Amino acid sequence: MIAKTWRQAPKLTVAIVAACAAVVSVAAATRAVAQQTYPPEVEAQCRDDYFRHCSSYALGSTELRRCMESKSKSLARNCQQALKDAGFGGKSSKSR
Repeated sequence: MIAKTWRQAPKLTVAIVAACAAVVSVAAATRAVAQQTYPPEVEAQCRDDYFRHCSSYALGSTELRRCMESKSKSLARNCQQALKDAGFGGKSSKSR
């Protein structure tokens, strides 16, 4: 009985390591998506700029973030301020 359990130990170890790796991967992906999403205030203030400059990119995508950053000088002042206040694209006027 002990010998049989001992032989199964490597399989169990591999399964545990794989499960832990899956949990870490999901957590990292969730964090990455959360970091890419703009807060509601930014979405509200930048809606027109999104459609004017970056509507070909999906909301929450890295490509959208890059587009908004590349167009930062062309964005409306209220959008620029909302991005700054939320901690995107410059120093925030709010303390975080």
